[in-house]
Amino acid sequence: MKIITPKKPSDLFVKAGLFGIFFVIVLIFFLIASKNVKSVDTGAKILNGVTRYKGFSEKEKDELKLRNAGFWQYSSDISPTINISDRVELKTNGIFWQVTLYTIGLPSGNSTRFIHIITGYMNPFCKLAANNTDSILCDVHTIKQAFIMGKDTCYAPSDADTTWNVVANGKRFGIGDRNYAPYDTAGGALFRFFPEGALSIVDKIALLQSPRGSGFITYAKNAIISDMGTVKVDALTGDAVQKILDAYYRIFIETFATGAPRTGPGKSKAVKIEFDVASNGKTSNVRVGGSALDSKKLGPALLAEVNSWVFPSFKQSEPVLHIQREFWF
Repeated sequence: MKIITPKKPSDLFVKAGLFGIFFVIVLIFFLIASKNVKSVDTGAKILNGVTRYKGFSEKEKDELKLRNAGFWQYSSDISPTINISDRVELKTNGIFWQVTLYTIGLPSGNSTRFIHIITGYMNPFCKLAANNTDSILCDVHTIKQAFIMGKDTCYAPSDADTTWNVVANGKRFGIGDRNYAPYDTAGGALFRFFPEGALSIVDKIALLQSPRGSGFITYAKNAIISDMGTVKVDALTGDAVQKILDAYYRIFIETFATGAPRTGPGKSKAVKIEFDVASNGKTSNVRVGGSALDSKKLGPALLAEVNSWVFPSFKQSEPVLHIQREFWF
């Protein structure tokens, strides 16, 4: 008779432990494999419409650079008090200079300027529409860039890569929703294309690195809020506050809701805000909501944004104003 010796409890625990480790390894492998498949699928969807078109040959790239080279200008009011003037020089070798000037009208009647200077390299990659080289995707490398913020000048983050959706045929040039017109270089006009001394600024080694978060939106908001604090009125009405929202603060709501000031047509998202304005011009009891707040981080950020706003101060004898507003973007 064969005698079966009972296994020691310690042996059972060892085997159970080994099985558990094996199970965990298999589970981790499965999760990684699933994630990779999902990433590949997502990447394929992102590149849909691009990968089906063959990249340009070196000869085609050179021809497109030559065709679209020139001096281009764009100007628009992005709000009732902010104007943007954007000028781009495209060279035949792909090097470009871009100077974007924002002029901000302040509540006191004064104005201030923010200038963004970029030099970089644009290389056509592929067409975005079948049998049409007017609409192309371009690889863009920023070599250097700088900000002129009022009286302060500093370097902006450089040596970065991005892409531009370009619509151009030699007679017109567009980047995203900006449509540029050819600039007439007749006479001495060429020497006035860029602000005097703007291009040489990016090569000055004495410039400091710009603070984190610097940019047009941050500068404009700080300038408006600082200037608004100097404005005093006898009485402030709800209608006046609504006009101030449209003239000065709407652009910041747009930036939170859509990622950038809206310059093109279309309205698809809503932001609802509600707040009080005290006699010192500061806001309180702020509430935010709406379909644009689809991120858990966006709500608190927008709440802090509205809390930072300032309106003209008024006599303490006047009641606190309660304001409600819905913005569509």
